Parts: sequence; structure tokens; C-alpha cells
Amino acid sequence: MRPLKLTISAFGPYTNKTELDLSLLGKGGLYLISGDTGSGKTTLFDAITYALYGEASGSFRGSDMLRSKLADISVPTYVEMEFEYRDKVYKVRRNPEYIRPALRGDGITVQKADAQLYFSDGRPPVTKTKEVTKAITELIGIDKNQFTQIAMIAQGDFMKLLNSKTEERSQIFREIFNTNNYVKFQDKIKEQTYETKRYIEQMYLKVSHNLDNVVCDEDIVYYDRLNKYRNSDSIGIIEDVIELINNICNEYEDKYNKINKEFARLDKLIQSKNEVLGKVKIYKSVKSELEICENDLKSNEQKFVFVKKEYDNIPSLKLKLEELAVQIINCDNTIKIFDENESLEEQRKVLLTKYKSLTEQLNGLNSTIENINEQIKQNKQLSDKIQEIQINLFNLEKEKKTNDEQLVTVKEIKKLNDEFIKLNEQLKFYQKKYETLQKENIALNNEFVSKENKFLSAQAGILASKLQQGEPCPVCGSLEHPKLAEYSDDIPDKNEIDELKKRYELKREEISSVSNTCAVIKQKCITVKNEIINKQSLLKDLSEQEIVTEINYLNDEIIENKNRLQNAQKATKMLLKLEQDREVAENKKVTLSAEISSISTKGTAIKEQIDNKLKDVAFKNKEEFVRNKNEFELQRTQTKALVDNLEKQYNNCIIVINSLKERISVLNSQLINNENVDEQSVVNEINELNAKKTLLNETKTRLYTTLQINKNCTDELLIIKNSLVVIEKEYNMLKSICDTANGIINGKEKITFETYIQIHYFDKIIHRANLRFLKMSNGRYELVRSSQSENQKSKTGLELDVIDHYNGSFRSVKTLSGGESFKASLSLALGLSDEIQSSCGGIKLDTMFIDEGFGSLDEESLENAIDALTSLADNQRLIGIISHVPDLKQKIDKQIIVTKDKSGSSKVTVKI
Repeated sequence: MRPLKLTISAFGPYTNKTELDLSLLGKGGLYLISGDTGSGKTTLFDAITYALYGEASGSFRGSDMLRSKLADISVPTYVEMEFEYRDKVYKVRRNPEYIRPALRGDGITVQKADAQLYFSDGRPPVTKTKEVTKAITELIGIDKNQFTQIAMIAQGDFMKLLNSKTEERSQIFREIFNTNNYVKFQDKIKEQTYETKRYIEQMYLKVSHNLDNVVCDEDIVYYDRLNKYRNSDSIGIIEDVIELINNICNEYEDKYNKINKEFARLDKLIQSKNEVLGKVKIYKSVKSELEICENDLKSNEQKFVFVKKEYDNIPSLKLKLEELAVQIINCDNTIKIFDENESLEEQRKVLLTKYKSLTEQLNGLNSTIENINEQIKQNKQLSDKIQEIQINLFNLEKEKKTNDEQLVTVKEIKKLNDEFIKLNEQLKFYQKKYETLQKENIALNNEFVSKENKFLSAQAGILASKLQQGEPCPVCGSLEHPKLAEYSDDIPDKNEIDELKKRYELKREEISSVSNTCAVIKQKCITVKNEIINKQSLLKDLSEQEIVTEINYLNDEIIENKNRLQNAQKATKMLLKLEQDREVAENKKVTLSAEISSISTKGTAIKEQIDNKLKDVAFKNKEEFVRNKNEFELQRTQTKALVDNLEKQYNNCIIVINSLKERISVLNSQLINNENVDEQSVVNEINELNAKKTLLNETKTRLYTTLQINKNCTDELLIIKNSLVVIEKEYNMLKSICDTANGIINGKEKITFETYIQIHYFDKIIHRANLRFLKMSNGRYELVRSSQSENQKSKTGLELDVIDHYNGSFRSVKTLSGGESFKASLSLALGLSDEIQSSCGGIKLDTMFIDEGFGSLDEESLENAIDALTSLADNQRLIGIISHVPDLKQKIDKQIIVTKDKSGSSKVTVKI
């Protein structure tokens, strides 16, 4: 990347538009940037950095601080740069956020930050600040931080790099070569190692806990050995512990098996006793049931004789049932005729009632239709007035709106008058302040000019006091000195003059600020005054109170007309509903008339049907037939119940007798198969056996619980053992990696993983640096990475020594003199710049700046440094040196000269 043309406007100390044609410097070689302190030499590099990345080169200069404080408010702030990269030309333009005059009116506004990147091949430009920064970063291949590290070498930065210890230099390399991920790896592996170790310790705590849970009685042979493990400080081998617990479990299992066998024997004996007891109980039960069944059989045989006599009368009873059924059917047929006539008569009554109701409804409809017609007439009169009311309401509201606007204008004029008075007071205050500051500024300027002239005149007297006849004058070279300047003891101090100049410049800045404030306030006064005049031209010849009175009157009229309009609109809606109601009533009237006619016809037909049905009935008394039917049905029910009961009793007697005979036969056979023994003696034997079984069961339960507890401990210890095999192997591996990555291996240097990676870059930087350092030091000095650390506790690996080839000694770079340190630092910084470019994918930067530091070199060292930089520049790279050293002006032809006038504004010229 090589800048071709740089344009700066209202940027830093450059108050006006400043154009710098950098293409005049050519494509390679050295050039000097010189000028007074504070004139704006480094600002040129700030402008280049800002144009590319939207930020200045120094982190302490934000983009909001780039606007020149001395520039006129009308001068825009921006930086524009044409640059060449890989044989293609680009142009970038940026401006920070700043305050400028408004394009319309006399106010001020904020100019937002913006940027554009233009291409020479006709592509559409990239716009917006972030997009332009992204496009340039992708184009050049480096970001702002990398660009400032490569393209700008400042004395303080590379001296810091030279004298840093391993930890400090590691921090610098971490930011440059992005090795922070290796630090994260070191911390992560350390944390993982600690967590694994803590997990192993927890596993051993679980082993101890399981040992404490193991149950072992004193009569077990392994009791003393178990207590020995419990009281020991270390667990020892887990396999031995597991084997011991297994042996204890075997002892308890033998005991459990013996008790289990005895328990089974008692169970079998109790079962046999219970079988005997069961047979005794069955014998007694069968004997009792047999006696009951024999008695029941005798009783039921006697009952069967009586039931058999009654059962023989059933045929005559069934014949009587058939006769009664025929008589009931005849009665039902006659009653049905009476029921049908009653139903028809009921229908006729319903029709008559409905006929009367419909007739009344018809009369009501006629009255309703007359009422609706009257309401339609009244609402039509109101509806016809809607248009008249709407026109009147529109005119009233229009007149009110005009008066409302007049009232708002009156209030705005009052507010503007108050603002105008306040602005005039502010303007008078700042005008008075400006006059006071101007007087103070004139006094300061007079004092500064007087003392500066006296100081400059005194320099001639000092020079004259040292002249000797016959020796050349350092100013004109003359050997004769006819009239010497007088020397005065009353010479102002240079620091005093500088302080006066600084106070004068600060006063100028304050005056400019107050002047700008006055201009802004005055413009506001004019704007407010014009606005008052414009608004007054819109007013009618009425007072504020008269306008308010008229508005109140119009409000009352508007409310009254809105009420009238609302009533008229309601009447219109009601008119439509009334016409619909009238149409519905007329339709309903027609329907009712037709329905009344139909009901009359149906009633006549039903009367004729009733008369025809009653002709065939001998007598007209329904109740007689109902009484006869009820009597017949009662006799039929009683007869049928008697028949059913006799059949049921007969069948039940046969079933019960047969069942009792079968049961007696079964019971007799059961008595033969069961014996009669002493029941109480068998019960006593069973109770004794159960008591023994209970005692054995308690012992059995205790042994089983003990076995389960011990087996659970064994199972958990086996799981822990298997886990520890894997975890301890993993821990040993992690511990080894952690110690290596964090540089904590006993007896070895404290080189971390990150430092090991950085050593790779550092060796390359040292190699590139020595290409210049050997040349600058006439082959005497060479930088080497130190292999010794100050102590075994400090981190090492990035320490720097120097080889003195004059005596073959190795020593620390801190022992170099000031000039030698500068050459070593510059070489190291150049080596770092080369390595960064290489590690960034072979980017191409054709321009570099070196800021100060040459004042500490003697003439020979300065020559060597210039030669080394010239060789570095060659014909393909431009190197700009920012310096105050006078000898450099004689040694470097290409120069950019920055000057600053009395107003504080800087200018730039290119000298070829």
C-alpha cells in the first residue's frame, strides 16, 4: 500500500484544506518529515490511518477529537486519500461526526460520520463507515492494529520491546500474533487436571466410607484385619480390601445357609401337623351337617303329600282363565269407541280456543298498522331537515377552526417574544466577554512579542561575546568584527517565552469559541424576530379575549346543531324500521285471516265424525264397561296367581327332596374317609414349632441384611476400582501435559506452551533484525535469544542478549548504550514489522514511518542507520522519518516540511 495524494480539511492542526502530493516522493527511498513540536507531523500518519480505518494511529485520539478547534465552522472536516495497492489505484474519503451550519436556514446541525471507497476499474463505490473499513481490511489483508504496528514505528514502542522481560514481551506478542488461544489451552488443561485429581480423591473417600459401612461381628475371623484397614491412614490396594469383604461375606453366607435348612425342616413339620388338624375339623363338620340334612328330608316329604292334593285341581282353573280373557276383550273394544270420541271433542275445543285467539290478534294488528302509519308521518318531517343542519354545522366548525388558529398564533408570538428577550440578554453577555478576552489577548501578544524580540536580540550579544579577531563568524564567515552586538544580563528565559506563547494560543482558542457562540446566538435572534413578524401578519384585528368569546359562542352553536343533527339522523333510521314493521304487520294480517278460515272448517268436520261413531253403541255409559272390565281382570289375576303358586310349590318340593338325598349320601362317604383325634394336642404342637421358627427367622433376617450391606459395599468398590484404573491413567497423562504446557517441570526452564510458540516467531524476528543491526553496528553486535533465566521460578524463553563480536562476549541488551539501544531497538522493530507482514499472508506495504529516536546517535551511527534504512527502502519502499535532528536535513533530500503560523494553523510543503 503506497499513498499517492492526501487531502486534509479542518483536521487536527490543519484548519483549512491542505493537499499533499505524495507521488512526488517516488516509489522508493527515504524522506524526512520535519517541523516544530506540535506542528502536526504525526497527524499526517493519523490522517492516513483514519482514511483507511476510521481511527487515528494513537489509541488516545478518538475520531470525535479530530475536528480542528481553530477551523471556521463553515469548513468541512474530512480526509481524502488516493493510494496504490498491487498496481491498482483506489480513493477513500472519510469524515468524522462534527457540527456544521445547516444547509437550509441559519441554524446548525450535526454532520454524521461517513465514508466512501472508489475503484479505478469502474466498480460501484462502497459506502458507510463500517462497510468501507471492512472492504479495506479485506483488500490490504490487515486490520488497524496490525497496520499501525507495521507501518508506524514509534521510539517508545520498540524500546519497550527491546528491554521487556519474558512475561512483558509475551503479552506484546500475544496481541500481535494472536497466541491467546494457547493461554486458554494452558488454563483449560490445568483446570481439567485439578478436577481429575479432585475426582480421584473423592473416589478414595468413597472407599473409606464403604469400609466403615462393612458389618463384621467379633466372632468372624476377619474382624481384626478389617479394623486394621479402617484405622490405617492409607487404603492401600483396593483389590485386597475387596477380597477381605468377600471373605467376610462367605462367613455370613455359611451361617445363613445353615439356618435356612433348619427353617425349611420346621416348615415341613408344621405343614404335616396342620394336615392332621384339618382332618379333625372336617370330621366334626360333616357329622353335624348330616344330622341337619336327615331332619330336613323328613319335613319336606310330609309337605309334598299336602301340595300334591292341591296340584291336581289346576286343569279346571286354566279353563276359567280362558273365559275371563274373552270377556275382557269385548269390554276393551267398547271403551275404545268412547275414548276416540273424547279425543275428537278435545281437538274441537282446542280449535275453538285458537279461533278466538287469532281473531283477537287480527284486531290488534289492525290497530298496530294505524299507529305505525302515524309514526312514519312524524319521523319523515324530521328526516327532511338533515341537509340543512349539516350545512349550518360545517360553516360553524370552519369559523371556529379559523378562530382556534388565531388563538394559537397569539400564544406562539408571546412565547417567541420571551425567547427573543432571553437571546438578546445572552448575546450581550457573550459580546461583553469577547471584548474582555480580546483586551487580554492583545496584552498577552504584546508581552510575548516584546520578550521574544528581546530574547532573539540577546542571542546576537551572546554570539558576539565569543568572537575572536581573525576567527570566522559562524553566521557570516567574516574574519573581521568591526561592530559587536552588546550583551545584556536581562535576557528572558526560553521557558517563560514558551509559556507565554502557550497562554496566548489558549486565549486565541477561547476567543474563537466565544466568537462562534456570539454568531450562533445572533443568528438565532434574527430567526426568532423574522418568525414573530411572519406570524403577526396572519392575525385579524381582534384581541385575545374577543377571540376566546367568539370561540365559546361558536362552541355552543355547534353543540346545539349536533344535537339537532343526531335527532334527525335517529328519525331517518327509525323511518326505515317503521316501514319494515308495517310491511311485516300487513303480511301477518293476511296469514291470520287464512288460518282463521282453516280452523273453522276443521271444527265442523270433527263434530260430524263424533255424531257418526255414537250411532252403533247401545247405551251411552262408558263407566259401566270400565267397571265390568276391572272385575274380570281381577278374577283372572287371582286365578293365574293360584295356578303359578301350586306349580312352583310342587316342583320345589321334588327338587329339595332329591337334593337332600344326594347330600346325605356324600356326607356318609366323607365320614368314612376322616378320623376323630384330640384336636388340642395337635394345636399345642403347632404353636411350639412356630415359636422356634420365629426365633430362627429373626436370625435369618439379620444375616441376610448383613450380607446385602457387605455385598453392596463390594459392588460399589468394584465400580470405584474400575473407574480409578481409567481415571488415574487419564490423570497421569493430563498431569504430564499440564506440567509441560505450563512450564512447571522440575529442574527445567519455565517455558509455557504459548511461549514455546512465540519463540518460533521471536527467532524469526531476531534473524530479520540482525540483518540491520549488524550493518548499523559495523558488524560488532548481534542479537540472540537468551538460554539462561534469572531464576528457576521466573518464566523464561523470550529473554534477549547481545553478542559483542569485538570480544566474543554474551551480555544483556540492557548493557547497551543509548545510541546502541536505539539501533538495536530499531532493528528489532523493523524485524517485527517484516515478520508481521510475512505472517499476514505476504501483504505488501510500500510505505513506512519511523518516529523520532535518531537524536541519541553519533555521526557514524547515524550514517549506518541511514544506510540500513536506505537498503531496506531500496527502490520499492518509501520510508518516512519523523525527526527534529538537523543533520538528517543534510543527509535526506526528499522532505515534507510542516510549519505552523501564529494563528495555530499548520501547512505542509514537499521538497524534492
